[in-house]
Amino acid sequence: PHDSICPHVCEHVWSLLGKEGSILNAAWPVAGVVDMTVIQQSEYLMEATRDFRLKLKNLANAKPKKGAAPTLATPPTHATVYVAKCYPAWQCVVLDTLREMYKGDKNTVVDNKMVSVEMGKKPEVKKFMKKVMPFVAFMKEKVALGDLSVLDTSLPWDEMK
Repeated sequence: PHDSICPHVCEHVWSLLGKEGSILNAAWPVAGVVDMTVIQQSEYLMEATRDFRLKLKNLANAKPKKGAAPTLATPPTHATVYVAKCYPAWQCVVLDTLREMYKGDKNTVVDNKMVSVEMGKKPEVKKFMKKVMPFVAFMKEKVALGDLSVLDTSLPWDEMK
């Protein structure tokens, strides 16, 4: 079962690892338990990196508005990343309301008009109404692509570690 393309290289690496005998006689490794938190962290980091690169690309390709000073042609060499411990209060209200409206099933159809009516009843979000529905649309899209855990108001890990 251990047919290898380069048996001599495999044997050499096997001995470098301090293993006894021939790799050709070794059993296949047994996979351990998958740590889903590590997978979520990886996906989160890849998404954040992708967003950062897109913003950098958009900044580099931005054309100055009429009458505005031209932007620098040299790309930035540094960036400051801010990490929030939690969502702003108004977004927490939106997330909690969406979670209630989904009723534990990501396939539930959550009507934007109903969301808008519900949000209008919440004093915490009144002054953010222009931002509420774009945030709702963004989170509904994330639910459709993933699961209801995207509506959690905090991450299950510390971003600073």
